[in-house]
Amino acid sequence: MRFAVAHKVASYLMVGCAYCALVAGGGVSPLIAIGGLIGLVASWWWEPPLIRFEKWSWVWTSASIFALLYSVLTAVVSGDFSSRIADLLI
Repeated sequence: MRFAVAHKVASYLMVGCAYCALVAGGGVSPLIAIGGLIGLVASWWWEPPLIRFEKWSWVWTSASIFALLYSVLTAVVSGDFSSRIADLLI
């Protein structure tokens, strides 16, 4: 097995275990958990040469800003900061 493939598999196993721990803890809403799982699976193929990062940078930046604003607003409204931080991590 090539080093790049072994590194990718080990990285995804580590992120998958962290994802399972956050979801199993019960602090993450089901909609965020499903979106995170879809994103985790889709990210396996999200690498050059299949995609060009420059083409998608505005989408990533917009989604990141939206996720941050959503997390801050829901944390302020609900008063539950720890669960909203878990949502942002996913």
